[in-house]
Amino acid sequence: MVVIRVGYNWRMARNRPVGRYCWSCGARRPNERFSRKSGLRGVCRACYRLGPEELAYRSAVRNIERAMRYGLTIPRRQREFVESFLTHPDPRVRAYATEVVAVDREQRAAFRRALREDEEALLEVGPPSDVDPRDPIDADDIPF
Repeated sequence: MVVIRVGYNWRMARNRPVGRYCWSCGARRPNERFSRKSGLRGVCRACYRLGPEELAYRSAVRNIERAMRYGLTIPRRQREFVESFLTHPDPRVRAYATEVVAVDREQRAAFRRALREDEEALLEVGPPSDVDPRDPIDADDIPF
């Protein structure tokens, strides 16, 4: 194959990924692994054979994990969205959402405890002894 380069052609890039991405299993597979029906939904043939219930479960779990920050906490704006899964008709989704919300509450409580301990430690130490808080700051004292 003879390729004449007249600049950068993205179609001839060597590091371009092959095939398509299956959102269900998270794998990049060749085009042959996708049928027409499954390809329209963005899942490979193997995941498409799992059935609609399993795909719905995987989709719900994926949505919950996307709402989390670093896999630890749920941002305030996403909490209502995640808590809506607590009333999901599928019991597996409800159980997973309950577990995620419980971990989120534990993490937030641990962060609050650590913050309180840091504040108490700073209050115990107090201001440095060589600085009088009543002295005004002179322009000559600023090093820049």
